Order: sequence, then C-alpha cells, then structure tokens
Amino acid sequence: TDESIKLKEFQDQTREIARISQEMMQILEILQNIQIMVLEQGNLLDCINYNLEQSQNYIRQGNKQLIQ
Repeated sequence: TDESIKLKEFQDQTREIARISQEMMQILEILQNIQIMVLEQGNLLDCINYNLEQSQNYIRQGNKQLIQ
C-alpha cells in the first residue's frame, strides 16, 4: 500500500539522516584535532622564532667582542 511505501521511505530517510549526522560528527572531531595541531605548531614556531632571535643577538654580541 501507499502508506507502507511512504513509511519505508521515511524510515530510509531517517536512517540516512542519522548516518550523515554521524559522519558530520566524525568530520567535526577531525577538524577539532587539526585545530589543536595547528595551535601546537604555531606555539612551536613561536619558540623556534624566539630561539633564532636569541641566536642572532648572541652572534652580534660575539662579533662585537671579537672586534674589541
């Protein structure tokens, strides 16, 4: 009957929506993990940059001492 066909279609759509919702949650988790990694890498880059600046300062000071 038409009602049983409509009910089956509704159930199929409901299952598909649930599957899509679950996949979207998985994608959200992946994106959150990527965000954490990007932040961690940004912190690491800041640390590297700081160390490079410190190295430049030490080299300048060393050059000044060599000149004297």
